[in-house]
Amino acid sequence: MENWRLWIAEKYRHNKELVFAAAFLLCSVFLYYGCESKGQSLIEPGKKVTRETLESEKDIETKRIQRELDDLQHNYQLSNEEIDKWDAVKRLLVEETTITKTDPETGQTTTIVNSNPDPMKILFGIGSLFGLPGLGLAFRRGSVLNSKDQEIRELRFEGVNETPKRPTVKSPIE
Repeated sequence: MENWRLWIAEKYRHNKELVFAAAFLLCSVFLYYGCESKGQSLIEPGKKVTRETLESEKDIETKRIQRELDDLQHNYQLSNEEIDKWDAVKRLLVEETTITKTDPETGQTTTIVNSNPDPMKILFGIGSLFGLPGLGLAFRRGSVLNSKDQEIRELRFEGVNETPKRPTVKSPIE
């Protein structure tokens, strides 16, 4: 029994560097194949993730940022449209309150401020920009005219679609 222990001890002393190199190689192979490399997560900063998870997190964050950018672009366009409407109102007010006159002989244009512009023209001009002429029809549905419309409908469809009334049953408790 002692012989094989002595033999191993002597071989170990003689090939110490080779034993350490083999152990290091085994540990390196274990780390290379056994443990996955991990890095910092994009979504949860304290969490370590693998390369595949990191790629999927990148795709998720890219899509989220793209949606936010699309929403921002849409809101920008809506705000620009609103600003354009208000600029049109200002232009209309200026056009209605000023008179431009061109002298045919000299070609010189003169702008005169109109002291009494037509208020109905201004009102309908502003209303047409914001869709107000159609409100007259919308107001009709909820106004006094609605009762007249209802009377006409009742006269037209009198007796049609009437469901028979259910007989009332007295409760035995009464």
